[in-house]
Amino acid sequence: MDGKKVQSLRDEVTCPVCLDFFRNPVIIACGHSFCWICINEWAEEEPRVVFPCPECRAQSPKGPFLPNWRLRKLTAIIQKHSSVPPLNSGMKDEFEHFREIVKLDVATAHPLLIVSEDGKSARLGPVWKNFPPNPNRFNLATFVLDSKTVISGRHFWELEVGEKRHWAVGICRESASRKGKIILNPQYGYWAIGRRKARQVSAGTEPQTPLSLTRLPHRVGLYLDMEMGELSFYNTQDRSHIFTFPKITFNEPLRLFLCPGI
Repeated sequence: MDGKKVQSLRDEVTCPVCLDFFRNPVIIACGHSFCWICINEWAEEEPRVVFPCPECRAQSPKGPFLPNWRLRKLTAIIQKHSSVPPLNSGMKDEFEHFREIVKLDVATAHPLLIVSEDGKSARLGPVWKNFPPNPNRFNLATFVLDSKTVISGRHFWELEVGEKRHWAVGICRESASRKGKIILNPQYGYWAIGRRKARQVSAGTEPQTPLSLTRLPHRVGLYLDMEMGELSFYNTQDRSHIFTFPKITFNEPLRLFLCPGI
């Protein structure tokens, strides 16, 4: 494909406000589309209940704006085949707006895990701790949950996995099983990516999706948009996209989980 055609396609998936790839594109009353965060910030500057479209100046009511699923899919396809990194400084700024502080819940930690005093990290210890029976604690998988339960909105977490050969990070339903063998699959209430052997990182789909990564992540970013049904993973070192689960319908509270591995 020649340069003009490539640029033409790129223009179709570029937000007129931030001039970058669409991020969570939505459509307003006049028919034009923008990044969700871009048009919200634009609309907030107008004191009235309507605001002028950035492109055609037609008056549009302030939200809620409908997601443009077709444009989101097209953006993802073009972005995948583009040399432009999908996670730019603008996206980083958006994520920072939704950043959550990680504080792990020691009451859910597997008996072999040692959770740091500040609750921001966990590691595998040498001694099994004998705790009283607790339905909330993992008893076989070396997992731990974040202390916060989320029920709506957008959230961004960042977790360090370092150079460990075995790890997993993701979100799970509040009701997902914590006993016995844990299967990292949406069918069982877990949405995750992880590394199990060698350099292979996979997404917990059915069947598993091996991920071709040019660089193994040492820090993983998770971006969750419950209204849009989106969960994406990023390598926060080089700001590259790792994996996005297909549209999800979240119908109960969710929690971040970590398997710090070895």
